Amino acid sequence: MPLAEKLVGPTLAHSLLVTLFADFLGKLHQIGTFGCLGLLLVSYMLTRCTYLLFFHPLAKYPGPRLAAISNVYYGKMWCVPIQLIA
Repeated sequence: MPLAEKLVGPTLAHSLLVTLFADFLGKLHQIGTFGCLGLLLVSYMLTRCTYLLFFHPLAKYPGPRLAAISNVYYGKMWCVPIQLIA
């Protein structure tokens, strides 16, 4: 019997969410250890980017979004020479 039939949930949305989560957990063993680590890494990166763009104390100040979420912008500024006008 599927999990959705066992539930006598308060709402359809809740039972759908629980069913999708149960299906995800059922398929989790198929992706293996490295797949789980990759999924964990991607979810960490998305969570960190969301925090840095919207919830960090400095998020209210304008600036490049790439500079807000990574050091790539800072590294680019170090690698690209500045041309001075004489």
